[in-house]
Parts: sequence; C-alpha cells; structure tokens
Amino acid sequence: MSTGSQRGPHDRLRPADYGYDENRFGAPYDPSGGFDPAAGRSFSQHFSDARYGGMHPGHDDEADWPTSPGIPVIPEATRPPSVRLTAVISFFFGPFGAAPASGAAHRAREAGAPSGRYWGAFLLGWLAHLLVLSIVLGVIIAGLRGQSGAAAPEASAATSAPASSSATPTPTPTPTPTPVAFPDGATQCSESVAVNSSTSCQFALNVETAFRASTAADGVVEVTATSPVTNRTYSMSCVVATGAVTTCTGGNNAVVYLR
Repeated sequence: MSTGSQRGPHDRLRPADYGYDENRFGAPYDPSGGFDPAAGRSFSQHFSDARYGGMHPGHDDEADWPTSPGIPVIPEATRPPSVRLTAVISFFFGPFGAAPASGAAHRAREAGAPSGRYWGAFLLGWLAHLLVLSIVLGVIIAGLRGQSGAAAPEASAATSAPASSSATPTPTPTPTPTPVAFPDGATQCSESVAVNSSTSCQFALNVETAFRASTAADGVVEVTATSPVTNRTYSMSCVVATGAVTTCTGGNNAVVYLR
C-alpha cells in the first residue's frame, strides 16, 4: 500500500522527499543548476541567496574598493631596447656592432621610441674600440722597435771589434833626403857620379864600383880602376866627406865626384 501523493516517472524529486529540512539547513547545492519553478531561479542560486544573502542584479563588487592612480604597465614586447647594451656591443665588436644597432633601432621604432640614439651609441662604441686598438698597437710597435734598436748596436760592436783588432798601423813615410849637388862645371854621368873635363864617364863608373866595394865611412880611401879608353889601371885617392860629395883624384888629372 503506497503512502503520500502519487508521482509520475518523470517527476523531479526534491530534498524534502528524503527528509531534508530546508528551513533549518537552507537549500542544498545543486550542481546541475536545476530550475525551481516556485522560486523562479535555480536551486544553486536559491541556496546562495539563502546562505549569503541576495545581491542586487548587476552589482559590481570591484566598484566598492577604493580607487588609486593607475600605474601604466608597458608590456615587455613593447619596451625599447637598451642604448647602453648597443654601445657595449659596439665597443667589443667594432663595426660588427652595426647589426645589433640596426635591430635595436627597428624595435624602438615599433615601440614608438626614437631610433637615432642607437646609431649614436654604435658610433660612440666603435670610436672607443678604435682608440683602444690604436693604443695597444702603438705599445706593441714601440716594444718591437726598442728590441731591434738594442740588437743593432750589439751587432755593430761585434762586427767592428775584429776589424779594429786586425788593423795594422800604417807606417809613416820617411822623407827622402835631397841629394848633394855636384860642383859647378862637372859633367854628370849618373845620379851618383860626375866627372871633370879630363875624365871619361866609363872610368868614373869603374872608380865608383871600386869605392863602393871598400865600404869606407870617412877619411881617405885608395882605390884602383881601369880606364876603358886607355886600357890602363890608375890609382885614385878618394876623400870621404860626410854630408858632402866624395872627391876622387889621380891618374892623368882625373877627377871623379861621388855622392
């Protein structure tokens, strides 16, 4: 025997049908969001209004919070690139920093920022790069010149030392004494022999040969000589005078001058 009202197979069951007291506990949560024909809203809305109180439709909770000046937030994609980074790249890589500078200028134009300052940073970094490079090259070249300059005097000293040690002193030339003049009127037979008018040069040359063979230094020296003209031998007395002409006399008034 059935109790209560009869329900059809499609009738929706309520929590009260299972003994749930809605007046005490409120409307239960309905995940399906079922619609309550009596209340004109879903069970979940009815439960929320019963537990937390109803809210005016269209009410904005954020409007109740105090307002403050807004801080503009620039997205990372729209921020202009760093000018300092462009200068640093150009300093280390020189002319190769033009590519990063061009890309930074393009991104700055897209973000609405001026792009000329990136090219200025590129030129500044490149000039600093050239300055440092020239200083380094100058120091290296100065060091190489100093080493070559120190080696050159050592090499010249090494090559000049043997030349100075092997050089021989040049002898001082001895002045040639002026020959003593023969007496006036004498006939010169050679550089060292002269005769008077009574003596032949052939006989005078034989007298000179005999006198040189005696090796007399001073005094009177007796020599004999043959005359090719008369084929006779004559005795001649030679007076040796230092620094003057030696005079030999004898024979047939023969006079021979030797120097």
